Amino acid sequence: MEMTTMKKCKVCDSELIPIGAKLVCSNENCTYQEYGHKKSWFKLFAEDDRIWSQLNQCQLPSVVAIQYERLRSLLQADELYGVQIKIKDIYETEVKFLVLVILSDTFNDDAKKKLFAPYIYLLMNSNPSLGTWLYLANELYKLGKDDNNPIYRILDSLIEYDNKEQIVAWRNANIGHGVLMPEDAQFFQDSLKEKVESLVSNYIENLVLYSEIRLCTKINEELVDIDNQVVLENTSEDTTELFILVQDKVYKLIPLIQCYKSSVYFFDSYIVKKSMTKYLSSSTNDKCTVLEKKLSDMFSSVKTIPSIEALEDNADDGLFLEGQVKRIDEIVAPSVFFRYDFIKKCINDWIRRYDNGNFLVEMKAGMGKTTFVKMVDQLSYNNFQIMDNTLCRAFYINSIYGYSKEYFINSITKSLLTTNSGEYITGDLAQINLESVNACNELANNINYIFRYYQKRMGVHKLIIFIDGLDEIPYSTNSTIADIIPSPDSLDKGIYFIFTSRLATDDVSTFTNNKVLAKLEFEDRLIVEPKTEVFGEYKDNLLKSITKNQSLPISIGERLIGLSNVNALELQYLLNLYRDLGTDIFDTIDESIGFIDFYWKSIKTLFGETYYTELLNLVKLLVFIPVPISSNNIAELLGESNVTFKLHAFLNTLKHWINSKRTGKNTLLQITRPEVIEWVDTIAADYGELLEIWKRHLDTYIGVELKLLSVDELRILSIELLAVLKFDAKAFRDKYSNLLPLYLVQLNSYMHMIEELDYSLHRAIFHKIDELINNKIISLEPNLEICTYLDFGKILKEVGFIDDITLNVRHYVDQLSNQQKKKSAGFIWNLYQLIAQCYDLQGNQRDSQKYFALANSIQKEETYLKNKTKCQEYSLGDEYSSLYIQLQTAISHKNNARDTKALSVLQSIEKQCKVLKDYAGRDKSKKFDELLINCYLVYVNLYKKMDVDKALSYLQLAEKVSAQIGTFKVFEKSFSRLIILGQIYRKKGEYDRALEYYDLVQKILDSDTEKDKYIKPVDVANVYNSIANIYRDKKDYNAAVTFYTKGIDYLEAVEKRGIVIDKRSYLLMINNRVEVLNLLKKGKLYQMNMDCASAFEKSLTNKKTEKPLKRSLSDKDTYSFELAKSLFIKSDEESQSVNPFSELIEQGKEYWEKGEYNLALECYIKAKNFIGKSIGGVNIINSMDIVNLYNDIGMIYRDKGDYKTAITVYTEGIDEFEKARRNGDKIDRHLYVLLINNRRAMFYKLGIKDLFEEDSINLYKHYNDIDWQRINSNKAKLSDNSSISLTDVCTRKDYWNINYNLLSSKENYRNQSHITELIDKKNFNEAIHILKTIIAEDLPTLKCLDDLAYCYGEIGCENKSIELYLLIIVLCNYNYDIISKRVPNNSLISLSHLGIKGDYELAITEENNIGIIDKNNQIRIIPGPNLDQGLCSILGYNIPCYFRRLGLFSLSIVFYELGCFSIRKIISNTQMPLFPHLVIADEKNSRLRPLKEWFNMILENQKLDTDKSLYFYTLATRFYKNEVSEAERMKYLKKLKVIRMDYVLTGVLDLLPNMYIALELALRAMQYGSKDGKNLVIQIYSDKEFDGYDKSLVKYIERLNYKFNR
Repeated sequence: MEMTTMKKCKVCDSELIPIGAKLVCSNENCTYQEYGHKKSWFKLFAEDDRIWSQLNQCQLPSVVAIQYERLRSLLQADELYGVQIKIKDIYETEVKFLVLVILSDTFNDDAKKKLFAPYIYLLMNSNPSLGTWLYLANELYKLGKDDNNPIYRILDSLIEYDNKEQIVAWRNANIGHGVLMPEDAQFFQDSLKEKVESLVSNYIENLVLYSEIRLCTKINEELVDIDNQVVLENTSEDTTELFILVQDKVYKLIPLIQCYKSSVYFFDSYIVKKSMTKYLSSSTNDKCTVLEKKLSDMFSSVKTIPSIEALEDNADDGLFLEGQVKRIDEIVAPSVFFRYDFIKKCINDWIRRYDNGNFLVEMKAGMGKTTFVKMVDQLSYNNFQIMDNTLCRAFYINSIYGYSKEYFINSITKSLLTTNSGEYITGDLAQINLESVNACNELANNINYIFRYYQKRMGVHKLIIFIDGLDEIPYSTNSTIADIIPSPDSLDKGIYFIFTSRLATDDVSTFTNNKVLAKLEFEDRLIVEPKTEVFGEYKDNLLKSITKNQSLPISIGERLIGLSNVNALELQYLLNLYRDLGTDIFDTIDESIGFIDFYWKSIKTLFGETYYTELLNLVKLLVFIPVPISSNNIAELLGESNVTFKLHAFLNTLKHWINSKRTGKNTLLQITRPEVIEWVDTIAADYGELLEIWKRHLDTYIGVELKLLSVDELRILSIELLAVLKFDAKAFRDKYSNLLPLYLVQLNSYMHMIEELDYSLHRAIFHKIDELINNKIISLEPNLEICTYLDFGKILKEVGFIDDITLNVRHYVDQLSNQQKKKSAGFIWNLYQLIAQCYDLQGNQRDSQKYFALANSIQKEETYLKNKTKCQEYSLGDEYSSLYIQLQTAISHKNNARDTKALSVLQSIEKQCKVLKDYAGRDKSKKFDELLINCYLVYVNLYKKMDVDKALSYLQLAEKVSAQIGTFKVFEKSFSRLIILGQIYRKKGEYDRALEYYDLVQKILDSDTEKDKYIKPVDVANVYNSIANIYRDKKDYNAAVTFYTKGIDYLEAVEKRGIVIDKRSYLLMINNRVEVLNLLKKGKLYQMNMDCASAFEKSLTNKKTEKPLKRSLSDKDTYSFELAKSLFIKSDEESQSVNPFSELIEQGKEYWEKGEYNLALECYIKAKNFIGKSIGGVNIINSMDIVNLYNDIGMIYRDKGDYKTAITVYTEGIDEFEKARRNGDKIDRHLYVLLINNRRAMFYKLGIKDLFEEDSINLYKHYNDIDWQRINSNKAKLSDNSSISLTDVCTRKDYWNINYNLLSSKENYRNQSHITELIDKKNFNEAIHILKTIIAEDLPTLKCLDDLAYCYGEIGCENKSIELYLLIIVLCNYNYDIISKRVPNNSLISLSHLGIKGDYELAITEENNIGIIDKNNQIRIIPGPNLDQGLCSILGYNIPCYFRRLGLFSLSIVFYELGCFSIRKIISNTQMPLFPHLVIADEKNSRLRPLKEWFNMILENQKLDTDKSLYFYTLATRFYKNEVSEAERMKYLKKLKVIRMDYVLTGVLDLLPNMYIALELALRAMQYGSKDGKNLVIQIYSDKEFDGYDKSLVKYIERLNYKFNR
């Protein structure tokens, strides 16, 4: 046998073993190897000229060709692992090269940038792998596919190559994620051979296409191919611009492909945090990292564009994607981060000094609060550390979408459960009941639990939770985030809450100060403002940040900080510009337009053309508007229906320019910076696109019936009209001037309710119209033009713009021709009076008399004006306007002691009102009655001093008219009226008559005391004081002292019971008693009170006394004197006989009723000064007075149109009520309901839906506390003309009668007759619109709710109708327990008694009815309608009808049965009629007929479903057996998805016993094919415990041929 000679190792002499083409030493410790003589396949492939010669025949891009040259070298060397890696590199290079070429084109093409933005962002926001490049190749090919372009054709072949060869998967399996296979493994070699052949083959197929792609640079402006390396080597520049030339198209490659020092570099990755770019050399694999500004700008742009595209959703819907919030954060993320070492130092100091607690950082807007929080938030920017082993989490409050308690709890819990590495901690956390008083503790427990986990598992020592933006919490009537922050006592040591807010002193709303900041007890505060020492540290931190991070000289840094006004937001803006302009920025800033222009060019680069235009429109809008407006208004004016996240992002982008004003719910926005306004006016003054939006909206008002707009609608209309006036006067003249009447009607309607800021808007419109008329650019129909000046004049006078009337309006009137003045004499007459009144107010008597004289001359000359009472036809609006101006004229005369003239005008008004009332008819006369009342009150004020008899007569006339119309309240209580009458007769000297009135008052008080009714202590005190005053006048001083003492003792006794008293009344009686004692010379008592008496005497008789008294007073008496001097406003005898606090209120009410709201508020504010003041520990006014005071002030602001302030005041009143209730004070709950209702009306007017709904629920919960009888007698000022007619109601305890009146009265709510007319005409939508407003603004009566429910049902909104009907049921406290305990109290009348034979038919239609009755059935009417019948009608008829329409037949049956049971409980018959108000002779059949019909409908609508049938049957069985909890009952109701309000859900639970629910569920089980369900239905109807027990119906159900599941 021949032996084979083995080769020996040249190192260790061991045998060599053949492995592939190599011989490898068999010694494991030796690494020697050598090649055998046989050439491997790979070497042979590399030497095959037939293959490689083809590559040399074409001129190819060197960046690709060089890769194949290297592959050949590796093949020749048999470096198989190197070949394996190179295959991946070549493929990636080819794909990368083409992708970068395509994306490079986007840098110079905005349209492509927008198209490709998501892919550029993906590329730059990741560390791209081969998979990333291939994904981009696929997406770009789909977007730009072009079969004629070699770039896309090669890209297509590379994509197909991967589809076939799975290069990514192959690479990952063999290199990326697996173990290297041995080179000699046959499988490895075969796989490698296959990939080499396929890759080279694919390349050869693309050679011709590659040859069409030329990589070039520019030399002397000519493109030169750089594949000639000599070209690059001979360039003197470090960097050279590169281009791709394809089919005569040039692609500029910088910055994605760069030429640096003669080598081509591809983009490799982008370092986001450092704004740096990594490049990889295509020839040497060298890497370099550089700051490439074009790429930084591109990244900013592409992260913005796709983010904005994804932000079209509404931001104020309550639900939104978390990613949308993150996208906004990305868009507005700062490009430069400043250091906040001074805050860090302060926080470290807090942590050192306190174990835990709440802390506050206050800074002005724009100083970087939010940026700082995100820098320390380890789940956000996380680039600034507070201290080691500290966990930092944050919640960011946002007034549009991020302010609810639920969002706060979810967000903060999620962030705490997310670790710094991104892992999520799971486990059981206790649910937090936000409605519970223990919500704070529940949250604390969860935070403690999570913190302990971090302590134990991750070594965390401290937890800091940042709550950013307390000032962003919008106005809320209920609790806010601030109410659920845990107290330090409930938190573990080491847990800190740090809050941020704008400066409490000047930057936040009253709500934030009083209801947010005041509720949180801060251990310490850091206040950063110029006057604080820490402000200097803030400035130093800014300087260090920009000089170090931006490598700026200190001098430049200081200059930039100075230009920014030491504002971080401004400084960001300036630094971005400085990076582009360098020191030229300082020259550019001097030319503000150039500076802004440059900024906008950078914005255009950032956002692209489309979004640049949208941003520019937003800036134009914010520059144009004369008043700040809400984001909702902005959205509407931009043509959007809601505030989107995109708009929110835009506003954030521009926030360094925007002035914001926080007002409760809304933040009002406007741009007022002069340089921006100048730039817009000069460079961007074209408002064409916006104007078209506004015109289209204005067009919707043309030719439409006039209606009352909301305040927001009026604001939008006004801004749009102003825009047309300013930018297209011709269009206004030719078309939109037709809208002036609509606009002026709205202004008159809202005269006293427009918000203060809006007056400036309307004033701007007036000035523009005035300018265009004076310049003869527009002209209006003469009477319309004059009325325009008249209406604007009334409004401008109301708000104090007197100069506009004495200048502009006067100028207009003076330049009118005599002919025009004569033709429009009535309007000119009013204008002259208006001008004269304003001159009076300015103290210009000469001009005042001149224009009054002109007005008088017109009145004398014009027959029309002299014979007003004889005219046949009137424009009621014009007449009312004229009388209003005349009344103001009378007041002007009275105030200036022209009593005779005042009387003359009043007499004329009185006559005209009476004529116009007759002409207007009953429905429209109310406004003239109100004018007449005001006229009488001016009479009273005139005659009060000079003729008390006449004063009394006019007071009586006012009361008479007030009683007739039932809407005007002269006095709060009947005894108050009697007190005033007593005072008048006292002035007349008829003391006994006056005492008779006071005797009546005492009887009323005694009667109320016996009935345990609440009486204001001040009212009792006033009676004692007034009686004492009369005895003093009668010189019966002993009696006077007795009654003064009674009053004083009474108030002191009340105070001892802990009730707040009216201290002014108390002090006044002390003073009065001292004076009488002085007359009696009663020794010691006189001496004890002498000092105090002297002080009061001086304060009351000499208003001008300002110097302190020289005599020595005790501390208590000094306080008394100072208090008296500051509070008393009257010095005559009247002030000593009337409670000064009450007099302030009465005077305020007088002004209020006249519409003089500012004067009214002055009085009320003075009265408000009594709150909290005391003498000797005794409060001056009681809690009931305080609550009433707030309610009145709120209503004045409401009438003035300042709804937001009204909300604030109402809320303060509610808080005072709650405070009084907690203190145990006896206080009227009816007043609480009024405050809630008045506030909800304001929320409705302002469009604050969530808070309106919260108050509505609160109102319904306290519905039984409403004193409807009191409302009927005090209609005037409760809630926007509430008109409740309950004259038949005797006592409030007669609950059922009251509610019956509310449900069935012919006229128990505002505009009811009009609604009835609309319903009769089937104008349901219009009726719904009016009813919704009435229910929102007035106390909702049951009849109003009933009408709204009916209208909803008629237009197909069955769900809304059902919910409203159920609300009525719940408001009446009508539940199953009450129904079951009712005793029938109506017997049926025999047919002979009625003699009615009916053709009564109820057809089965979709509209209304539930069954058919034989036409010849006789109908009997139940006598004595009551509330029960109305509710039975709802239960047994209305609700089943609507459930039937919805196809919910099972629910129709259940509620019908409940209605049947209800009617049987009020009618002595055993069967229920089809309709509760009608009793049918064949009652049993009429009851069963609809039931049988519905059972047949269930049969016709069967849908076999085994799972559902089993589910409903199982649940029905549990209900039938009473094996369910209350929570399960509630869950059942909620799953029906019919009732939205939890309040109604809870009430309906009390209405439905388990057996009824079991029946409904069994019916549904039967509908889904459950035989057991059918059996259970039969079992229920066979159960004598069931109210609807009926054997005949059971037999009917058994006969029905239902289908059942197998």
